[in-house]
Amino acid sequence: QIGSRVQLSNEVESSVVSLKLFPRRQAEPYKLIELVTCQGSYKVSAGHRVAVPGPTVGAKRADSLQVGDFVIVGSRQRKLVKVIEVKERTDLYMVCFEPDGPVEMFPVSKWGMQTWGEPQGEEDRAASQHIEAPPVGFELLQLVGMPSCSAFELESAMPSEYED
Repeated sequence: QIGSRVQLSNEVESSVVSLKLFPRRQAEPYKLIELVTCQGSYKVSAGHRVAVPGPTVGAKRADSLQVGDFVIVGSRQRKLVKVIEVKERTDLYMVCFEPDGPVEMFPVSKWGMQTWGEPQGEEDRAASQHIEAPPVGFELLQLVGMPSCSAFELESAMPSEYED
């Protein structure tokens, strides 16, 4: 949303000054680049700027990156182990920040696997009363590397319909 504030990777506060939707095209899919590191796989538009290390953090277009190049994942340099060009029919968004700078992105899956929690037996209940509670809510988001993600942002990133 225009006016929303985000924290850049250098901890400077920035504002969203422009937001544009490029709707899914049926006739011709968009060219995307899947960038794979040892820490994960990230899909971005071909022209998307990706943070690369140097004396100061710079940017390179995703379609100019190659296997062996380094990118910034979290606060670390990671080598690209695969760079895959794909074509997809999807919505794309262009977001402009002021001041401009890198922000940490995280992939949002189209679908989430449904899982169950562990059943709790009598002995487990007694033992769990003496164990420190695991992180929940904001603490859990920080633990998995999403410290500035609100419940509203997560809910709005959730797909409204699923396609098989």
